[in-house]
Amino acid sequence: MNIKYADLLDEVLPSLLADPSDPVTENAIKRSVIELCQSAWIWKHLTDPMDVTAGEAVYDMEVPMGATVAKVLSVELAGEPLGSQSIGWLDHVNPAWRSSPGQPVWFTQTNMRQIMLAPMPLSDVPMGLTATLALMPSQTSTTFPQWIADQYLYVLADGALA
Repeated sequence: MNIKYADLLDEVLPSLLADPSDPVTENAIKRSVIELCQSAWIWKHLTDPMDVTAGEAVYDMEVPMGATVAKVLSVELAGEPLGSQSIGWLDHVNPAWRSSPGQPVWFTQTNMRQIMLAPMPLSDVPMGLTATLALMPSQTSTTFPQWIADQYLYVLADGALA
């Protein structure tokens, strides 16, 4: 269940000396929720298993509507954890990692919506790729999970006031 950012206005407005407009305060609440989720990784999401295709290294991560990825916490291929590595490290250790097929043992990222397997998968693995993600509300979201407000109401109100 989700809650609107505006539903927290009563927790913030009484503490303000001036009386800013509700949209300004609502935006401060949204920023507070996003910052909490981005820094504390409290909102976790398990992706649905994805098919891995031989020769395909890049996979999109599907997230709930109104959310975006704050951090990829872990990735597994066929139940085996993959290590997280930077592109620079992969280039240094194996300059051909982008085009040489093999059994993936690492993952990396060029953006927060995709993961890239290294080396490129040699074989298909049906429903074999899963990830645990830390999520945060997107900038365009109008709601966020109710449980975040229930557990962190005063932290969110203090963050909005700051």
